[in-house]
Amino acid sequence: MTLPDRAADSGAGLPSNGSGAPVQQIARPATGRLTRWLLVQALAIYGVYGAVAAVLIPNQLSIIDPANKINDFAVIATLFAVVTTLSQPLIGAFSDRTRSRFGRRALWMLLGAGLGSAALLALSASTSVVAVGLSAAVLSLGINSLISPLTATLPDRYAVARRGGASAMIGAGTMLGATIGSVIAGMLAAQLGVAYVAFAVMLLVLTLLFLILNRDYSSTELSLDPFSLRTFITQFWLSPRKHPEFGWVFLARFLFVLGFSSVSTFTYFLLTNYAGLSLAQANANVGFVGLAALPGMVIAVLLTGFLSDRLGRRKIFIWIGSGVMIAGLVVPIALPTLVGITVMSMLTGFGYGMYQASDVVLMTQVLPRAGQTAGKDLGILNMATGIPTALAPALSAALIGTVFGFQGLFVVAGVIVFIGALAILPIRSVR
Repeated sequence: MTLPDRAADSGAGLPSNGSGAPVQQIARPATGRLTRWLLVQALAIYGVYGAVAAVLIPNQLSIIDPANKINDFAVIATLFAVVTTLSQPLIGAFSDRTRSRFGRRALWMLLGAGLGSAALLALSASTSVVAVGLSAAVLSLGINSLISPLTATLPDRYAVARRGGASAMIGAGTMLGATIGSVIAGMLAAQLGVAYVAFAVMLLVLTLLFLILNRDYSSTELSLDPFSLRTFITQFWLSPRKHPEFGWVFLARFLFVLGFSSVSTFTYFLLTNYAGLSLAQANANVGFVGLAALPGMVIAVLLTGFLSDRLGRRKIFIWIGSGVMIAGLVVPIALPTLVGITVMSMLTGFGYGMYQASDVVLMTQVLPRAGQTAGKDLGILNMATGIPTALAPALSAALIGTVFGFQGLFVVAGVIVFIGALAILPIRSVR
C-alpha cells in the first residue's frame, strides 16, 4: 500500500520491477543526500573489513602464533565467511518483516553497528587464537547486519533507471573503504589496540549519522502476514526452475567471488611467502598495494555505474570486468615480486570495480515479487558472496600446499572467474 502522506515524494523514484514498472511504495524515495551517504556508509563498513581482514588479524596472529599463522588465518576467515553466509538472508528476512517508526532497515543497521563496535573492542583485548576467532565471528554478524539492509536500500528506494548510480556509490565506498582501511591499519599495525578502538568509534558514529540524516518512512502501517515458522524457513528456497535467472545470477557471482577471494584473501601472505618480503616490509607495503588499485577501481565502479544506467546494459560490463580480472591474475605468475603483485592489484581492482557496479544492479532486476522481499532475496544472493568467501581460504591453502604453490592458485582462480562470466549468458530479461 502507499501511505497517504507520501504523495509529495512520488517524483523521487519508486521501487520497480525489472521492466521499470512501479510497484508498491514501501520506503521513502531516494534523495541526492542518501546517494552520497551510501558512499560514506560503505566506506565505514568496508574500511573496518579491509583493516581487520587484510592487516590487523594477520598481524595479531603473527604475534600470537607465528608458526601456524597461515592456517590460523584460514580457519578464522572461513568462520567469518560462514557467519556471513548464514546471517545475511536471516537478517534480510527479519528486516523485511520489521515494523517500526524508523522503517524496516534502520534498527538492524543500528544493531549491526553496536555489535561490530563491541567485537572490535573485544579483538583489541584478544590474546589467543580462539579469542580472535570468536571476536571475528561476532564482528561478521555485526557487519552483515549493516550490509544486508544497506543493499536492500537499492530496490527499496531507487527506481531501476537510477540503481546503477546508487550501486556505484556503494561500490566506490566498498573499494575505497577496503583500501583506506588497510592503509590506516598498516600505519597503526604497531599499536593494534589503538587501531581496533579507532575503527570501532568510526563505525558507530558514521552509522548513527547515516540513520539520522537519511530517515526512512515508518513501516508500522505496512501490512504483515502472520508469522509462520514453516513459511519463514521454506521462503529461503527459491527454485531455479521457477526463478532461473535468479539462479544464474547466484552462480555467476559465486564463481566470480570464489576466484577473486581465493587470491585477495591472501594478499598479506603473497607479500611475505611469495614475494619474499619480511614482516616489516609487508606491513609497509600492504597499504601501497591497495593504494595502487585505488584509482582504477574507483574509476571503473563510478564509470560503469553511470554508463550502465545511461545505456540500460549490465552484462557487457560484467564480461569486461571478468576479462580484466583474469589478466591481472596472470601477472604475478610471470613476475613473482612486489611489482607483480602491485600490477595484479591494479588490474583485479579495476575488474572487480566494473563487475561490482553492474552485478549489484543485475541482482535487483531479477528479484522475485518485484523486490517486495528484497532484504531476504538479496540476502540469499549475497550467500553467493559468503559461501565462496568461506571456501576460498581452504581452497587457497590447499592449492598453495601443492607443488604448484601460489602459481597454481593464480591459474585456478582465473579459470573460475572465466566460467563465472559465462554463467550470465542465459539471462534474457536484462541486457
